Amino acid sequence: MNSKMIKIFFIDRIKLIIFYVLNTSLLINYFNLYQQKSRSIVYPIIVAAFLLIIYLVLDWLKFYQFMKIIMKDGKDFSVKDNYGKEQLEIIKYIKTNQSRHIRKIRTIISEYKQNIRFFSLCIHNMKASITVIKLIIERINKKTYDENEINLINHEINKIHYLSEMGLNMLRFGDFSKDVCPTKLNIVEEMKSIITENKNYFIINNIYPKLSYEKEYISIITDKKWNKVILQQIMSNAIKYSVLKHVDNNINISISEKKSYVEVKISDSGIGIPDYDLKRAFQPFFTGENGRLSPNSSGIGLYLCKKICDKLKHKIKIESKKDIGTTVYIYYYSDYD
Repeated sequence: MNSKMIKIFFIDRIKLIIFYVLNTSLLINYFNLYQQKSRSIVYPIIVAAFLLIIYLVLDWLKFYQFMKIIMKDGKDFSVKDNYGKEQLEIIKYIKTNQSRHIRKIRTIISEYKQNIRFFSLCIHNMKASITVIKLIIERINKKTYDENEINLINHEINKIHYLSEMGLNMLRFGDFSKDVCPTKLNIVEEMKSIITENKNYFIINNIYPKLSYEKEYISIITDKKWNKVILQQIMSNAIKYSVLKHVDNNINISISEKKSYVEVKISDSGIGIPDYDLKRAFQPFFTGENGRLSPNSSGIGLYLCKKICDKLKHKIKIESKKDIGTTVYIYYYSDYD
């Protein structure tokens, strides 16, 4: 029992004690004046004081048990029968808030660990690319190189650029609400722009995109920058896993306007995803069987796409068959203005 607890107890009840003493005094004086008889007032004062002490002792026992739990940082909020209604409500409120904060802390720790793992992977892959570039430069200095090695330098530089962009997107995603601006966007024009930007990547890998759409202007509501991250990641995956099949392939992209939404479908005829890996495709760092075939797989691309889609209220779905190909569907809200 410490002095701080006693002080809190009496400060909280000082008004009640004063009110009780005044009320008792007034009642005793009133009955003495009314009966106009000289009687000793000591007895009623003793009875009143005794009842007050009994009340304070019982109240103190409840208060003491309750405060012991509070001062332990709320580690053991066991509900007891002798708690009052007010105390039970306070315990319920603290437990609810405690659970919510614990969930938040666990989420933050989980995201932190994911970020550490992702950036470690990025740095490792960047280091590998830099090593390859250095070796090729040494061969260039010795004039013992061929033109394919120049193309390899471009490939490794593109890989470093891709990894750095992924890293920046992961950092920005941590504060997504401050870095998002939903707006109307012509998805047909946007898709053409992304295909043009990746033209060299398509050509180098002998992959050719085919874009089909119902009309030139199909409006959606999204964030231009984050939507571009989604589409580029899906197309990058389509190219990467089509190349592994070692045949010339097309990537078919279709845009269609439905009753209340717009569907974007991106299909490849690459190596596909096995059924047992498909359900885990959106999990962070999951590369599955295909990840063993592609050393550059990070397992973070589709996870990031799913997280962005959830934040922007889009829907994303994957269908795939091993050795046949993969189709990714993205559903956007339409804009009818």
